Amino acid sequence: AGGESVAQVSDRADRMVAVALRHLASRDVVFVGHGHFSRAVITRWLELPLARSILGDRPVQEIMLGYSDSNKDGGYVASRRGVAVGASALAREADRMGVGLQLFHGRGGSVGRGGGPAAEAVLAQPAGTVQGRIRMTEQGEMIARRFGDQPTARRNLDGLAAAVLMASERPVPQRDPKVEAAMTALAEASFH
Repeated sequence: AGGESVAQVSDRADRMVAVALRHLASRDVVFVGHGHFSRAVITRWLELPLARSILGDRPVQEIMLGYSDSNKDGGYVASRRGVAVGASALAREADRMGVGLQLFHGRGGSVGRGGGPAAEAVLAQPAGTVQGRIRMTEQGEMIARRFGDQPTARRNLDGLAAAVLMASERPVPQRDPKVEAAMTALAEASFH
C-alpha cells in the first residue's frame, strides 16, 4: 500500500544524521520523526563513535515523545498507540545497542493533550520503556494543581517515584498478535 521500504528509511536516516553532524559543531540538533523513522535515526546515531563519546561510560540516550499534535491528527487512540509503538521500538533498539533510554514525555495538561494523572501515565507506559528513569513536562495550569503546596507536591512526587519503580520492574511480556492487530485496527480507524 505504498510507503518506504526499510532500505529507503535507513537511507533517509543516514542523510539526516549527516546533516546533523555538519551542524553539531556549531549548535544543538533535534530530530523530529515518527516511530519507525526515529528508530532508524537512533540506530544510525548510536553507531557513530561520536555519539558514544558524548554519552560517556554509562550511556543513556534521551528521546522526547510528543502527544498533542498526534491527538489532533488521529485522536486519542491513534495517538497513544503511535507513542506506545514508537517507545517500544526505541527501547528495543537502545537495548540492542547497549544504551540506556530515558524517554521525555511532552505531555499537556488535559487528557486530549497527553495529560491526566501523571503516576497513571507512567504505569501505562509499555513494559521496558521506563528503565528507572523518566522525564515529563507539566503544563503551567497543572503545576499549581499538582505542586502548589507541600503536602500535594509530596503526594504527587511520591506517586511518581513509586510508579517509576513499579514500571521499571515490570517484565516485558510476549506480544499477543491478536491484541496487536486489534490495537492497530483501532488506531487506523481513528483516521476515518
